[in-house]
Amino acid sequence: MERHTLLGPVVELMTRYRIGLLVAAACLLAAVMLWQWGAVRGVGPLLILGFLLLAYGIRGYAVVRGFTYTVIIFAAVTAALF
Repeated sequence: MERHTLLGPVVELMTRYRIGLLVAAACLLAAVMLWQWGAVRGVGPLLILGFLLLAYGIRGYAVVRGFTYTVIIFAAVTAALF
């Protein structure tokens, strides 16, 4: 049985944003750990993915929504450097 509520899509979207933030944190943490271990080749893609997911994740929160473009710029600069 499927429950229909008025806030269903909003809650589902907020869950997606939270998952994006969690995966972004995991990617950025993994990038820092790889960098500390000296495996610099694997750091670039993790940083790029981490910044892009961070940009997606902060879109769900009105307080920091304006920083989305800035975080995407960080991802672009990271892509240019690696």
